[in-house]
Amino acid sequence: MIWEQSVSMIVMLTQCVERGKNKCEQYWPDAGEAKHYGDMQVRTISESMLSSFIIRLFHVQLVSSSLFIFKISNLLLYKECIKNF
Repeated sequence: MIWEQSVSMIVMLTQCVERGKNKCEQYWPDAGEAKHYGDMQVRTISESMLSSFIIRLFHVQLVSSSLFIFKISNLLLYKECIKNF
């Protein structure tokens, strides 16, 4: 879907685990690693941890083409939910 729609940014509003409950699976490779999904290869180029979110840069490659994708995980929402809980 990111390939066919030429997506350049993905925003994730949850952590993989919140308050001890699994909220989602890690669908991206760890920093410096690559995963193959059929004809696509996804490689995590970098990971920057900031005060309220994480920015990950991916290289997504399909056969002879390539596309860079930024993924931002916003943790501010999670922190506010815990504070107000």
